[in-house]
Amino acid sequence: RCYEAEIVPTYILTLNWAEAVSEAHRLDANLMPIIAKSREGFVFKIDLQVQIHIPDTLAPRVISIVGTMKNLVSEVLQAAVGNHFRDKLQSMPAIRFIETRQQVQQEAFEHIRNRLEEYQVETKGVYIQDVVLPEALVKVLTEREIANQEIQTYQRQEEAEEQRIAMEQAKGTAD
Repeated sequence: RCYEAEIVPTYILTLNWAEAVSEAHRLDANLMPIIAKSREGFVFKIDLQVQIHIPDTLAPRVISIVGTMKNLVSEVLQAAVGNHFRDKLQSMPAIRFIETRQQVQQEAFEHIRNRLEEYQVETKGVYIQDVVLPEALVKVLTEREIANQEIQTYQRQEEAEEQRIAMEQAKGTAD
């Protein structure tokens, strides 16, 4: 095995945890969207994109640790990414995950970067592409937003009426 050649791409690799597969390298062919459950039991489907880079001077060392690029993606990266998002989502309410998506993305980047540094692999980016929310949660959030908008509308109408009353009083006093 030590004389087998393993081609290691030394450009930035983009790996998709989604239905889409990169045609350039096909290393993400077996990666599927991450399915995780929130603290309340809502099931999410998360499409994710991770960009990694293996410096050419470190490629032999990376392969000596993991064996093949396929192993790096399927055993190391998939475990680090999947476990992080499942653990993170199970520890927080679904609404908070939606509201703090940028923060969750940044924490995922830090976690994955730290895990891959152990293998001499650089992490260039972790991006949450799409979050497929459960239909029940979408309905609740939509109804809540509509209610908030109606409250604001009614408040504005009330202010307008109060101004109209004040104007009518001023007009009556002037007359």
